[in-house]
Amino acid sequence: MYCLGRKTAFLALFLLCLSGCSKKDSLEATARQGSTAALKKLLDAGVPVDGRDRQGRTALHHAALAGQEEAARVLLDRGARVRVTEGQQNTPLHCAAAEGHGEMVKLLIARGADLTARNRWGMTPLHAAVSEGRTSAVEVLLGAGADVNARSSAQLTCLHIAADAGFAEVLDRLLTAKADVKALTGGGLTPLHGAAANNHQAIVQSLIRHGADVNARAKDGATPLKLAIDMHHIEMADLLRQRGAAE
Repeated sequence: MYCLGRKTAFLALFLLCLSGCSKKDSLEATARQGSTAALKKLLDAGVPVDGRDRQGRTALHHAALAGQEEAARVLLDRGARVRVTEGQQNTPLHCAAAEGHGEMVKLLIARGADLTARNRWGMTPLHAAVSEGRTSAVEVLLGAGADVNARSSAQLTCLHIAADAGFAEVLDRLLTAKADVKALTGGGLTPLHGAAANNHQAIVQSLIRHGADVNARAKDGATPLKLAIDMHHIEMADLLRQRGAAE
């Protein structure tokens, strides 16, 4: 239960518990469960709408994680801050995007969520959606104007992440949105390097079709072919050679 800091709020919560509400019924848990009636009861009793749990998450973060749209609406209507951040600097939009709740993503954007918000690792909500392979959330974010070529603190674009993980559908959406196939990390790695190193043949073919440099060299001199060979991906190495990769 929150430390409210006001005698009136403590009294309200005490009376609420006497009326049959368990101490386990925190605003965060109620938001996760999606019970709007219970949520309103807690708020009416004086529970702060933007109170935080031990991870710094508010009830809106929890509603976003669980995809509880009606609960989120109640919280937002009661003044919850849509751009609030938790301990890792994730906003509710990061949470909804990472969990793939497309309708929640739409709701938060409509209520003023920041598409450019950065978490502790410099990742935007689009990075969060891509990292978990959430195609529907990726589509919503791109449709709302999210920067497809935004970079994290490690200089990773969303295309780097999708290529590395082998998320073909997500990668297709990013390429359609004009993601830079030649984008470089701080070490000079392209998305093709990641796809080759992880043996994602379909991803490699798609990147090459969209103009990826098959002979791109990282700062340490590594090419996609060298990484494929080092990882003992024989078929991948053959594919890259067929597409013009030099030894």
